[in-house]
Amino acid sequence: MTFLKTPYKLLLLATICFCGLLINNDVKGQNNNNAQLWIDFYPTFYIKPHLQYYGDAGYRTQLSSSRWKRIYARPSVRYHHRGIQFEGGIGFFYFSDIEKHNRFEVTPWQGVQTTWPKLPPSFQIKHRFKLEERFSYMTTNWSSSFDMRLRYKLAFTYKANASGKFSKWSIPVSAEFFIPVNDGIDEFFSNRLRLGAGLGYKHNKDWKFVIQYVLQQSKSSFNDAYRFSDHAIQLKIIKNWYTKK
Repeated sequence: MTFLKTPYKLLLLATICFCGLLINNDVKGQNNNNAQLWIDFYPTFYIKPHLQYYGDAGYRTQLSSSRWKRIYARPSVRYHHRGIQFEGGIGFFYFSDIEKHNRFEVTPWQGVQTTWPKLPPSFQIKHRFKLEERFSYMTTNWSSSFDMRLRYKLAFTYKANASGKFSKWSIPVSAEFFIPVNDGIDEFFSNRLRLGAGLGYKHNKDWKFVIQYVLQQSKSSFNDAYRFSDHAIQLKIIKNWYTKK
């Protein structure tokens, strides 16, 4: 890090301290802890230089008892314009809980993403804003509920020097905030904050793998005083496809 100028050192230090304060604050206010496993697949189809069809799909479960599961798919599109990425898609989620009612959710969403400030090639900070329209259905009687939710994600990535022996490795750190408009969804876990840190490996331009630890703060939508802390190991599998010229 000796090659970094003082402002970049301070920015990196501030990002690490900020995430540390969030983690400390999150742990103090928890009433319950859950260990989870998340496996997610991220395909991207590069249709044109400024246009991609992408998405994510995955499976998440509780490790201790496997009583809670989530299966989802979220096809999306992304358009690049003057340094800003405009995104949108629709998510399909199925939540299974042996102690609660199962739930199916359809979530159209829109978002923007940008990289700021400009840093040396090894460092990157991204900001992502999303608006979700959540349509939720209880599968026992198909009663429905609706809510809108705002999400903001701050993501910091350090990539090793391209000419060094660790050139394929990276370190991602992120913090994401969930802001429901009126808590109108009938759900037991309502996300509030998600923190992540891990290690990435880029096998080639087509394949990348990331493993990270995720600390997620949730609260019960039925009881605001009851909070949950989810500790998850997340495996991300990233695959890129390129249009043949």
